[in-house]
Amino acid sequence: MKRRKIALLIVIPFFIGVLSVIFIYTGLWQNFKESLKTVPWWLWILYLPISFYVTLTLHELGHFLAFKFQGVKLRALYLTIFTFYKTEKQWHFKVYPKLWVLLGGLVVPDLDLIENENDYQRTQKAFEISLMTGPVVTIVFMGMTVLTFLFSFFFSTQIYWLGHLTAFTLYTTLLSALYIFTFRLAAQGFFGDFVAYRKMKTEPIFTFIQLAQYLMFRVDQKQTTTAFMFRKAVALILQTQPRTDLFYEALMMHYLEGVVYEGEDVDTNVHQIILRAPLTSHLYSENGLTYAYDVVIYLYHQGEVEKAYQLLEMIEKQQSRRLDEKLRRYLNKKTKHVINHTYDEAFLNNEANYPKDQTWIFKPFLDMTPHIKKLHQPLPFRVYATEIKWPDDDGENDTTREE
Repeated sequence: MKRRKIALLIVIPFFIGVLSVIFIYTGLWQNFKESLKTVPWWLWILYLPISFYVTLTLHELGHFLAFKFQGVKLRALYLTIFTFYKTEKQWHFKVYPKLWVLLGGLVVPDLDLIENENDYQRTQKAFEISLMTGPVVTIVFMGMTVLTFLFSFFFSTQIYWLGHLTAFTLYTTLLSALYIFTFRLAAQGFFGDFVAYRKMKTEPIFTFIQLAQYLMFRVDQKQTTTAFMFRKAVALILQTQPRTDLFYEALMMHYLEGVVYEGEDVDTNVHQIILRAPLTSHLYSENGLTYAYDVVIYLYHQGEVEKAYQLLEMIEKQQSRRLDEKLRRYLNKKTKHVINHTYDEAFLNNEANYPKDQTWIFKPFLDMTPHIKKLHQPLPFRVYATEIKWPDDDGENDTTREE
């Protein structure tokens, strides 16, 4: 190892020296310096957004075309504030300045119906290929840009071309390197393309949640695939140990909403899992707290009112006070309203009371209001009765029921 380091310390400076001599005595370096002077200072600034949108557009087009070539229709394409989206009639273009927070782009597919396992596997494969195509396009374009610059540096005598190409190559290389770095990142629900691809290949629950969410973006919402996706959720729950991560909680909520709001049949084994699994460990994250309140609604829906009220009381006492206050208040009022504990229709009709989430990103083409209002509808009233005993005239206990 030491010999290798010593060899590198000798070889690297040697090659740097040789290249420096070649550049200087052949005039390449002087030609390069003169080319840089041909680019005005304001063009150096302008080339940054140009390079950004060129690299971003090519990356997102990689995702876009990968879906297209596999027969998957497209619903929307985001390039920071510039959005292209499809309705039932045609494509539209709008500028949404608020979307600057994305600092990137997004491709939203318009998935076909998933009615069986073959459809499911085919859609998963399309996602996997699309996830990898974007990074491949980014890497290939960066390589082609660098090679074009090197060829021009050594062989071109057009200093104007070389100067402008230098500015574009510099920014393109830096931005592409940044993209490649983000492909490997994962934090707070954000997953880079490489991470998402790996999860799609190895984590069935991650795949299910992604496909279930994107089914919400279908142009034709009159046709749904709730039955198959519900059965798929049941199968995944039964083969997975209960845990507290984001995607398991989302899987459980998919099941709960299927029973409560879509009229799906209760699976007795899953029902027992819900009853046995402790919920206290879920009360320290926003997604976990949402899941816990959904269990309250589910229990009430199933007629287990006493358990629902007991769980509600436990959640109110033990939930983390570090969580967003607005979210905690909203979930509490929504749950009590739905289970006929209190009536907060005015509060729930005011969108200013809704907690912040990421659904606003899809507002250009998706109105979540009908879905949210559906979740606010009170369930059919369930009788909650408690046995009490009153002494009769003879001093003996008479059992009655008070509702």
